[in-house]
Amino acid sequence: MLEAGVDPSAKGKSSILSTKAESALCCAARGGCPETIAALVEAGAAVDCMTTCTPLRIAALRGHTQAVEVLLRAGANKGMKNRNWATALELCRTDTMREMLMRTASQYN
Repeated sequence: MLEAGVDPSAKGKSSILSTKAESALCCAARGGCPETIAALVEAGAAVDCMTTCTPLRIAALRGHTQAVEVLLRAGANKGMKNRNWATALELCRTDTMREMLMRTASQYN
C-alpha cells in the first residue's frame, strides 16, 4: 500500500466492528506490530495521530513492549493525554510495562 502511494496517516472508515476510524499506525499499535509501525513512520505517518488514543497509549495499554519502543524512538509524545486525560504511563496495566516505558522514554525523550 505504501509503495502505491497511500497516505500513511490516513484514517480508515468506521465499520460494523468499530465506530471510530483509526489510522494504520493505531491499528499496528493495537496488533503489536513493530515492523509495520517502523515502516509507517518511515513513510511519514503521524506518530501522535489520535482518534481516542495515540498509538503509544494503545501499545502501552495492550502490553506491546516492542511497539512502545519503536514509537518512542520515532518521537512519540509520552505525555500526551487521551480524551479521559490519561497518559500512556497511566494506562499501563503491568508494572513491567510501566518500568519499561519510563526507562525507554528517558532514553528517547
